[in-house]
Amino acid sequence: MTTNINVEAKDLIENFLTDMPSPSKQDWKVLIDANPEFAREIVDAAILYSSFDNTNIDQDTIFDQAAFDATISSVLNHLYQTPSHSISEADKKIEAIKGAKIKSTSVEIGMGPYPVLLNGILAGRILAPVSILTLLSNFLKVPILTLQQVFQLKFEQSVVPSFKSVDGKPEVQTGTKSWEEAVLSLKLADDETLRLLKFSDQDLTK
Repeated sequence: MTTNINVEAKDLIENFLTDMPSPSKQDWKVLIDANPEFAREIVDAAILYSSFDNTNIDQDTIFDQAAFDATISSVLNHLYQTPSHSISEADKKIEAIKGAKIKSTSVEIGMGPYPVLLNGILAGRILAPVSILTLLSNFLKVPILTLQQVFQLKFEQSVVPSFKSVDGKPEVQTGTKSWEEAVLSLKLADDETLRLLKFSDQDLTK
């Protein structure tokens, strides 16, 4: 069934690009609205197409990274409003981990009693190592790729709460934290910090 869907999506996108060689972000949105069952595939195509549709332009032309990011962000935001079935199901499972369940889940998967880490991962604000994603994937029975998509969408959609800096002025987190940054920010005992950091080391040995 999955193969058939992918083939249908491929044909749909190819026909769309044949009829509309230079689609705008609004054109992509219209395509998603008309074919919500292929929303994920359409967004993947939009990102890929936007990445390479200017590869043959004059080398002196400056790539507008801000415009590219805005377009991709807009398409991703629209996808969140019309998610695929797998994304919706994964999102429900992630949303079910709240309150006390965050700490118990963190302990159960092997991270330890650090809900701030797991909460940051589930909200898309902390980039989890593959080893942590694998633990979450096994726990939630959700593919790693789907988890990554949900986390990205959550971060895109979130209004990151402000916090106070050392000088008392409010600041806003505008990007994701690496696993190392998140772990070190907890200022735990050396042995526990090392244990958590080793989750990244496990990725390097695979």
